[in-house]
Amino acid sequence: RALRAMAKVITRKVSLDEVAKHNTKNDAWIVIDNVVYDITQFGRSHPGGSIIYQYAGEDATDPFYAFHYGSGANKRLGMLRIGDLDTPIRVSPLVSDFRALRDEVERKGMMNATVSTTIQSWWGYFFLYFLALALFLYLPYSWVSLVFCAALFGFSWGQGGFVQHDLGHNSSFTKASKYNYPFHVFIFNGMMGGSADWWRGRHTRHHAYPNHADTDLDVRTLPLFAWDDQQLNMAFQKGLTNLKYQQWYFTFFGPPLIFVFYRILTLMWTIRNRMMGELATQIFWIVWQAALLLPKMEYNIFAYFAWHMIVLLASGTYLGWVFALNHTMFPVVRGPKDKDWVRSTCDATQNIVSSNSAIQAWLDWFTGHLDYQVEHHLFPNMPRVYYPTLHKMLKPILQKHGVPLHESPFWTAVGQVFATLKNASDKGVKLAKEAAASKRAAKQDQASVVDSDKSAVNNTRKTASLLR
Repeated sequence: RALRAMAKVITRKVSLDEVAKHNTKNDAWIVIDNVVYDITQFGRSHPGGSIIYQYAGEDATDPFYAFHYGSGANKRLGMLRIGDLDTPIRVSPLVSDFRALRDEVERKGMMNATVSTTIQSWWGYFFLYFLALALFLYLPYSWVSLVFCAALFGFSWGQGGFVQHDLGHNSSFTKASKYNYPFHVFIFNGMMGGSADWWRGRHTRHHAYPNHADTDLDVRTLPLFAWDDQQLNMAFQKGLTNLKYQQWYFTFFGPPLIFVFYRILTLMWTIRNRMMGELATQIFWIVWQAALLLPKMEYNIFAYFAWHMIVLLASGTYLGWVFALNHTMFPVVRGPKDKDWVRSTCDATQNIVSSNSAIQAWLDWFTGHLDYQVEHHLFPNMPRVYYPTLHKMLKPILQKHGVPLHESPFWTAVGQVFATLKNASDKGVKLAKEAAASKRAAKQDQASVVDSDKSAVNNTRKTASLLR
């Protein structure tokens, strides 16, 4: 009903220059397939969140199809239509070839989930999840069994992170399926204590402009880490000198703590936004975990707390490193968002590769196929088991147009993460020293001026005294 109320019956020709003027949250037009839409009101109820306004005044054709394959969004757009562009946009040969690739993968059915693709993506999570619980419940209770089973349970959460990621991208069930969201809530909230709605809002921002300092919340990691000299300089201005050593403590306070922080952020978001349904599923998770585990732990609250901390640290270490290798191997992206969808994606993401086919197959499973991060960001709704095939189709197109495809072996990517942290730290320290030296020089100049003024005053007094 709200969409019908916002429906536009105006049909006219609109210039791209006119569209560009409507580029704010309170006055937002976008272009999709050379058709102009007014999303000003709709953006406030947009299922993907307010990130839609980031494309205001622009051509959003490629992001639209990346995020909305099979979602029925085309029907909603019809009610927001203003008119057509007076002159169709002439896309670059790269974008033209990319759109042809998108049409090809759709024709081949690679955008549609099947029972087979879902089983291939889910089996590792459920196997490890229930194996860890079964071992803990049936092995003799001890601190050794608790630590081992909790760590294995945390590892299963790593695989579970990939499963909920699939569901969040609507890629576990067939297009336009209504099952992706309820399964997302059940698995992420009910089985892992997370928040599907919180995650979707945050992750959509990440995909819109990955690694961009103004948009991507995942690279806003102050006060613990800075990914370029500007972030570090901001930290120094606030007195956060600990970042001089960030490359040394990242291993201990970076990935391991990510899920601990996510727990806190999720709870704060749920309470602040009064998401009672989300809160209910999280309480359900606490209750069933306590009912299952506490009797085995002889109702030792400390042991129960230790279990969950080990789970969070293990899963955070696992997933934190997987995502770091794909994204934080470079400094954050800054400046205008004026590149096309393909180039902006390739600039900010990286694949993890191996020349050994067996190792590559293991990496595919271990990373939830997110070792093909470039492919994932270009086709986020695609079932991930198709990414190796897509890689072979995409690579020649990028080579043809001279677009760099960042690919690194696993340990090289690990080194790149530390190098990014160190470079940011070194540049930030240098800038801080230069700022401090400039400040000291300014004070010295000011002091010299004051001394000069005092000397002039004294000389004037002496002259006046002699004249008297």
